[in-house]
Amino acid sequence: MRRHDVPILEFDPSPTAVIEPTEHIDPTDIPRHAVLCFFQDVIAKAVDEFDGREIDEVRSEIGLVPVYELSFEGSRLALVHPGVGAPLAAGFLEELIARGVTRARPGDRPRTRDRPDGRDPR
Repeated sequence: MRRHDVPILEFDPSPTAVIEPTEHIDPTDIPRHAVLCFFQDVIAKAVDEFDGREIDEVRSEIGLVPVYELSFEGSRLALVHPGVGAPLAAGFLEELIARGVTRARPGDRPRTRDRPDGRDPR
């Protein structure tokens, strides 16, 4: 590792983390793409609209959080609530990656064009 006067600017080129989730979590048959959505009502609507089913769960001290699989435009898509706060979301994301997710993005609100009135929902 290259040392720096400011520790946050240090760079470790090793692809293995100090705490490596893949050493504790086995890969599963999870969709490779995932959306993390904060809004439970949006998750419930998406699960209903896209024939979602619970396929797994991520865990923390707040309990178990379901991971859903949706069929979207012929592809498998994982959908999960990220919890509240960046540390919990990062932990959930680490678990999802260890299980096999390769691409993830936030999904915090419906797109403007999806609203009947066309207004921006922010």
